[in-house]
Amino acid sequence: MKKMIGIGMVGLLASGVAAASPWSLSVGLGSAIAADARSGARAEIATVRTACGCTVTGGGPTHAGYGSLALGYRVSRWIAVQGTAFGEPTFQGALTLSGGGTTAPATITDRITGGTLVALAHHRFAGRWSWSAGAGVAVTRDSESGSITVNGVTHTVPAAVTTRVSPAVSASISYALTRRWSVGASYVEITSVGSRGQQYTAGPLGLATLTGTYRF
Repeated sequence: MKKMIGIGMVGLLASGVAAASPWSLSVGLGSAIAADARSGARAEIATVRTACGCTVTGGGPTHAGYGSLALGYRVSRWIAVQGTAFGEPTFQGALTLSGGGTTAPATITDRITGGTLVALAHHRFAGRWSWSAGAGVAVTRDSESGSITVNGVTHTVPAAVTTRVSPAVSASISYALTRRWSVGASYVEITSVGSRGQQYTAGPLGLATLTGTYRF
């Protein structure tokens, strides 16, 4: 009888430890918003116009899809830390250069990869709901390439790569489906990616994500 009670107590203890594990893993799909793409690629157009002395028109998409993987650690009831890797939102814009009786179409492809590390304040409310908000740092790698066609001949523009470390802010809300599984939505604003005046997506980058989370 004592042996059975002992085994039961060990089982309950193991169950409690598992339930109290501070680690979580999240997978997400979302949409990235690039500042200069959203405003018509102002910096890129200005750079090309200055270089060739021609008229430049066109722009690009305001959003690009991406995926993310995040590992979280709950420091206390109110504080957590989360590291997230994301990739690869790809923005592709189309420009037209006109001058000297020649019209030359050009394309710009900008790929961004990176990660964030943020400290979060979080709180559960209304039973299964919880919110979090915090700030941290982001590391991004912005790779831009392109091509321009002049008189039927296509010329490739050498790739330009910019790596930056920038501040980031984050906010999210989630709903617990079970003790371990939850779904949610988050938004992260990275204050700066690329190199303004050179990169198509220079400036802030917003990441809006739908997530599924498993708590160990």
